[in-house]
Amino acid sequence: MSIIEILYASLFGAAAMSIFTYSLSALLSRQFRQPVLLEKFLDIEDIRLPHFVKRILTWFAHISMGVILGIIYFYVTPEKYIYTWKAALLFGILGAAFGIFVWALLLKCYRYEFKIDYNGFMIHLFFAHLIFAIAIIASLIYLI
Repeated sequence: MSIIEILYASLFGAAAMSIFTYSLSALLSRQFRQPVLLEKFLDIEDIRLPHFVKRILTWFAHISMGVILGIIYFYVTPEKYIYTWKAALLFGILGAAFGIFVWALLLKCYRYEFKIDYNGFMIHLFFAHLIFAIAIIASLIYLI
């Protein structure tokens, strides 16, 4: 598998996860959008940048993390399992555990600064990471 295919699949997964996140945020009128939350960290730390620069940086950080997780998937999964739904499910669960841990740590550090549905956000992260992993496998099976 080429690096271009790995990047494509990882970007597809990150896009699917973002679409899910933004759709769920709108549907439930909750703040689950990771780039927006990351932007708030920049505001709390009093990092003075134009709004559009913060938005670009936080989207870049969010998508980069998706690409990094996608690359990790391809390098830690034995080749005979890469294209299986079971591997995608396991990767989604492990990715969710990692994502929940990182966000819980970040939000704990800034617990008084954020007014979000904490439990809802964490549940959303679980399903968002499953969608991310499934989208990666789907892109490999059906699009590449």
